[in-house]
Amino acid sequence: MQFTRERAVVLAAATVSFGLAAVFRKLAIDRIPPMRYQVLSSVIYALTIPLFAAIAIKCEKPSPVNSTGVWWLIAATVIGIIGNLFFGYALRASNDVSMTTAISSTSPIITLMVAFLFLNERPTIQAGFGCALVVLGVIVISLR
Repeated sequence: MQFTRERAVVLAAATVSFGLAAVFRKLAIDRIPPMRYQVLSSVIYALTIPLFAAIAIKCEKPSPVNSTGVWWLIAATVIGIIGNLFFGYALRASNDVSMTTAISSTSPIITLMVAFLFLNERPTIQAGFGCALVVLGVIVISLR
């Protein structure tokens, strides 16, 4: 699959959104316990379902939903919720949101290893270089 300029812009927007969300999450978790934060966050997600449904109906052709895909979706959602809870507790316990977020940003390394082990995806030189940059970035941030 070709990495286009459009894809790069969308990825950059996602990255900025994730960065802003981590800072806003820290601000919220300083004032709301992590478990309650997760519940309230879930309510907000639920309220946005009609918006996402409308966008999906407008942008995607209807197609059958694979039941195995639904189970993987449920697993991904549950693991994501658990990860959000752990991240929330880590943010709440931390005085340094940039360091906490930098360490959590090593998740692409886990993704690369799990994809290699379970999806038979072969790491590329670019992926290895990217992971090395992530580790280097965490080291640089931790030295300040």
